[in-house]
Amino acid sequence: TLSIDAAAEVRWAIACGKNVPLALRHAILEKLADPRQARERRRAAQNEAASAALLDRLALDKDSDVLLAVAQNPATPPESVRLALESLAASKHLEFVASHPGTPVAVLEKLGLGTEEPVLAAVACNAVTPLAVRERLCLALSVSEDANVRLQVAENTATPAPALIELAMNDFWVIRFRALHNPSLPADRRAQGMADLTQEIHKALGPAPCIGPDQFSAEDFILPLAVLELLPPEEDRKAVARAAKSKDWLQRAATALCEGVTVGELRRMLDDEVYVIKQLALLRLKAREVS
Repeated sequence: TLSIDAAAEVRWAIACGKNVPLALRHAILEKLADPRQARERRRAAQNEAASAALLDRLALDKDSDVLLAVAQNPATPPESVRLALESLAASKHLEFVASHPGTPVAVLEKLGLGTEEPVLAAVACNAVTPLAVRERLCLALSVSEDANVRLQVAENTATPAPALIELAMNDFWVIRFRALHNPSLPADRRAQGMADLTQEIHKALGPAPCIGPDQFSAEDFILPLAVLELLPPEEDRKAVARAAKSKDWLQRAATALCEGVTVGELRRMLDDEVYVIKQLALLRLKAREVS
């Protein structure tokens, strides 16, 4: 005979079986959702075979992890999702609630009055949030000390133009790039901003022969080259081969960093006229020898 725990695990396995009749799965999940065991209720709430009646009941649970599972389950009826999200607004899962499209507007507006920046950024990115609230939050968060928060603001189409202009001109490269590609940025600012950013990156990565091989790493180049969208798609062999022969030294440098570049191409780059490319090729060849 099976122990009580072993028997329960067998029932869980049956409840998760795709070929098991749905009515049987419903019945098993009802029994397994033990009101005394939050872990078991959470497992039941995560199961897409849970009945609407069970999910409705679990949406009133006191355990925030159970409520989170209910809100994440695509089988949960919309009204129960709403109830779970409202309860979660007073829990540790605030970012999830703030970003969920099913969160009631009143809850989003309340969360938008908080102080936790990641939560505020999630509220600002939620399309359900009233536009005026999104704009207010984006404006306030555009000067956050957290670069990840500013990056979300730079990508948010609700960000007011003055804040986008500031991010596009005076922030980290990747944030400036995202702001410059935000459709809410005035068009007359985009072309000049991209030209300035490209020039700045070219200058910063300039192929100066005075740079020693111990003064930079391949990782130093990946972000700026990704910002300029110069990294060729590694799965496209022809694109990588073309990029390796490009007249643009930054494009060749990007190819040296691409996972799709061949050992032969890297060896040819050891004879490149640009010192930095020689060093990148050497670093990549050494890394491949180690791996």
